[in-house]
Amino acid sequence: MKKSVLIIEDDIDFQDYYQLMLSDFDVEVVSAGNGQDAFNLIDSGKKFDLILLDVIMPELDGEEFLWKLRSGRKKKIPVIICTVDKYLAQKLIDISKVQGVYIKGENREVLRKLVGEYLW
Repeated sequence: MKKSVLIIEDDIDFQDYYQLMLSDFDVEVVSAGNGQDAFNLIDSGKKFDLILLDVIMPELDGEEFLWKLRSGRKKKIPVIICTVDKYLAQKLIDISKVQGVYIKGENREVLRKLVGEYLW
C-alpha cells in the first residue's frame, strides 16, 4: 500500500517544491493550505504516514495545529516542521514531539533524508 504525506503549507510555491521533492518517493501527496483544512482531511478518516508542517499560516497556524494534533486528537503521525524561523522551530520542539526540522532554503537533501527516515 502506498504511503501518504500531508503537506500543510499556505505558500503554493512551497507546496509545489515539496511535491516535486516527494515525487522521488512512491507516495501519495495531499496538500492543505492551513491547519484547519488539514484537520478536515485527518478527521475525514484519511490516513497519513507523515506530515510536513509550515509554522506561519493563516486560520490555524503550525503551533496551534501541532498542539491540537498531539493533545486533543492524540495522533502519533510523525511531523517534520518546515519553516524559515529557527527560533519558532525550537519553540515547537520544546512544546511537542516533532520528528525533524527543515529550515526553508536548506539543501533539499536535508529534507529528503528526513522524509526518508519516516517513510521507510
